[in-house]
Amino acid sequence: MLIPVHITGIGPISPFGIGKADHCKAIMTGLNPLDNCNVDDLYYPKIVGLVPDFNPKDYIMDKKSIRFMTRQVILGLCSSSLALQDAGITSEILEKDIDGTGVIFGAGIVQSIISSKDIFLNCLKEEGEIDYKKLGREGYRAMPPLWILPRLPNTTGGQISIQYGIKGINYSIVNGPSSGMIAIGEAYEAICNKRSSLVVSGGSEWDPAVDFIDRLKKDGFASDTENGSRPFSGQSDGFILAEGAASLILESEEKLYQRGGKSYGKILAYGNGYVPRFRNLDVKELAQQYCFFVRTTLERNSISLDSIDLVQATGCGIPVIDDAEIEVYSSLFGSKTLITTVNGSIGYPLAASGAISSAVAILEMEMGIAGIIGRTTSIAGKNQEQFVIHNPKKASIQRVLCTSFDYSGAMVCLVIEKKG
Repeated sequence: MLIPVHITGIGPISPFGIGKADHCKAIMTGLNPLDNCNVDDLYYPKIVGLVPDFNPKDYIMDKKSIRFMTRQVILGLCSSSLALQDAGITSEILEKDIDGTGVIFGAGIVQSIISSKDIFLNCLKEEGEIDYKKLGREGYRAMPPLWILPRLPNTTGGQISIQYGIKGINYSIVNGPSSGMIAIGEAYEAICNKRSSLVVSGGSEWDPAVDFIDRLKKDGFASDTENGSRPFSGQSDGFILAEGAASLILESEEKLYQRGGKSYGKILAYGNGYVPRFRNLDVKELAQQYCFFVRTTLERNSISLDSIDLVQATGCGIPVIDDAEIEVYSSLFGSKTLITTVNGSIGYPLAASGAISSAVAILEMEMGIAGIIGRTTSIAGKNQEQFVIHNPKKASIQRVLCTSFDYSGAMVCLVIEKKG
C-alpha cells in the first residue's frame, strides 16, 4: 500500500505576481499579464511574460549570496521560501529530520551565451568566427570568479539545500519544459518509497534571450507575434516564453500529522512517459499517444475518468500539441470536466511550467474557481463548453488532472485530490 503524500505548501512566482494572494486574485479576475509584456533590452525579445518586480532580499536568508545567482536561481530559491513559509516549516522542523528531508527541483536553460557576449566578441577572427585558441588562452581570464557555478542546472536545488540546511536526497531534473512537473512526481515517489518524508520540489526558468528564442521560432515552437499565441484556438502559431518558478512542499502523512501541519490535498497519481519521433507524428497519432498515456495512468491508480473535475492542461500554444490535447480531453471526459491552462495567460515558462500549473490547480481547488484560458476567445473542435474561456467558472473541484506535454516528446501528469 502506497504511503499517502500530502501537498502542504506552495510558492508560485509568475507574471501573475508573487505568492498565493496575487495568483488567487489573477485566477478570480481573469488577468492576462501578456497583454502588457515589454522588455526594453537589445538582447531579449519584447514578447515575453515577466514576473513583476520584487526584492529577492525579502525571501533569501543569505543576502550576500544573491550577487552570485542567476535570475533562475533567485526565482527558484524565492519560491521555495514562500512554499516553506506557507507550509509552516521552520528550521527546527527541518533539523529534527535531517536525513528525511530533501530537494528535487527542475531546471531549465540556465543561461544564454549572451550574458558572456563581450568575452566571445573579443575573441573573434576577422571573418567573424570564434578563435577558440584565443578564447582558451585569454578569454577565460575575463570571466569573474565562480562564473560557472550559477550556470549549472543543479545550482537552484543546491542553493535551496544550502540556505535551509536540507541534507537528505538532492537532485535536479533537466528534462525540458516538463522538468518542474517531473520533479514533483519524483518527490512524490521518493516519499512513497520511504526515501524521504519531506521534499521541496518544483521548477524555475528564465533565459528568453534572442539566440534561444530564434532556435525555437525556427523549429516552429515559439510565436512570432504578440497575438499569435492563443492556446486551443486552432489559430495559434506557438508559445510566448515566460519566466517564473513554483515550489511545492510534499510530506508523508505520518510526518504531517506528527507536526500538526495543514494539507491542501494528496497526490493520487504520477505518470511519466515519452513519445518517440514526436516531430514525425500528426495530430491524430499524437492524440492516440496522449490518450493512452492518460487513460493508463488513471487506470493504474484506480482513478475513474468521471472523477476528474478539472484538467489544468498544457495548452502551450504549439498547434500540434494543442490540437492533440483537444482530441484527448474531448474523447476521455464529459462536459462535467472543465479544461483550462494557465500558460495562455502567463506565457510558457518552460521548466517551471508544470510546477506553476500544479500550484495554480491547487489554488483553483481551494477557491472552487477554474481560471480562464487567457487570450483565447474560441475553441477549435467539439465540446467547447468544457473549455473555460471569457470568464472564470465557479465549480466544485475535488480532483484535478495536471498535464505537461512538450516539444521534446515528454508526457507527464499528476492527479491531485483536495483534502476532504
